[in-house]
Amino acid sequence: MASSRKRKIVVTLFSLGVLFFIVIFVAGVVALISSSKSPYKNTKGQSIAILKIEGVISESEKTLKTIRDIRDNENIKAIILRINSPGGLVAPSQEIFQEVKRLKEEKKKFVVASMETVAASGGYYVACAADSIVANPGTLTASIGVKMDFANLEKLYEWLKVKPYTLTSGRFKDIGSPNREMTPDEKQLILDMIQNIYEQFTSVVLESRKTKIKKEELEKIADGRVMTGHQALQYGLVDRLGSFEDAVDEAKKLAGITGEPNIIYPPKERITVLRQLMEEKVLEKIVSLFLMDKQPLPEWQF
Repeated sequence: MASSRKRKIVVTLFSLGVLFFIVIFVAGVVALISSSKSPYKNTKGQSIAILKIEGVISESEKTLKTIRDIRDNENIKAIILRINSPGGLVAPSQEIFQEVKRLKEEKKKFVVASMETVAASGGYYVACAADSIVANPGTLTASIGVKMDFANLEKLYEWLKVKPYTLTSGRFKDIGSPNREMTPDEKQLILDMIQNIYEQFTSVVLESRKTKIKKEELEKIADGRVMTGHQALQYGLVDRLGSFEDAVDEAKKLAGITGEPNIIYPPKERITVLRQLMEEKVLEKIVSLFLMDKQPLPEWQF
C-alpha cells in the first residue's frame, strides 16, 4: 500500500515537471515569434529610427539585422545610434561601422550618434560612422586603443604539481599559451598585430573627423585614455554637447524633417524563462546529468 502511494507521488511529480517544461517551452516560442516582428519595417510618415548599441560589443548579427530592416524602409529618413557601450571585440565593431556607413552612402539616410553614459573604444569606433556625434558633458568616451590580455600560469601549475605539455606544428602556434612565458619574438608578433589594428582605428577616426582634428593632434590623445564628453568636444572627437532630445533635433535638421517625426524605438527585449535556461545551459546540464556525461571529451582546435 505504501509503495503504491509512493509510486503515485513520483508519477505525479514527474508529470508536473514535464508539464512545467512544456509550458515554459511554448511560452518561450510564442515570445520569440512575437519579438521577431521588427518595428522598423512598416512605418508611416517621416520617421527617425533609434538603434541601440548597448553593453560590450561581442557580436554584430542582431544589430546588422536591424540595420537591414531600416535600410528597406523609405519612410525612415534618419537614424540615431544610441550608444551606451565600453567597447568590445574588434571585428563586430568594424562590421557595425561598415554597415552604418553603407546605409548612409547607398540609402542616403542621415545618422546621428547619441552618447549615453559611456561610448568608449569600440563604442566610439561605431559612433565615427555617424554624420554628427552628440555627447553629454559627462559621457565617458574616446579610449582610442587596442589591447590583448594574456596570463602566465606557470607558478600556479608548479604549486599544483602539474606540468602541461603542448605539441604544435610551428613555433608560433601556441602563442599566448598560459603554460609558459612568451618569447621576445612572440611578444613582437603580438605587438605588430596590435599596432596594425590600432592604425585601422586611428585611420577611421581621422577620416570621419577630418575637419575637426589633425593627425598630429590625434596622436597625442589616442593612447587609450578615457575622457569626458566635454573634453572630447575640445579635442574635436564629438560635434556638440547635448541630450537624447538634442540628438533628435540634430537628426530632424539633417534630414530636413518638418514638424514632429515618428520616432521608432526598438522593441523591449523579453528575457523569457526558456531563454534564461538556454543561456545558462541549464537544460544541457540536466540532459548531461541523465546521460551520466560528467567528463566532456577534448575538442580539436585549429
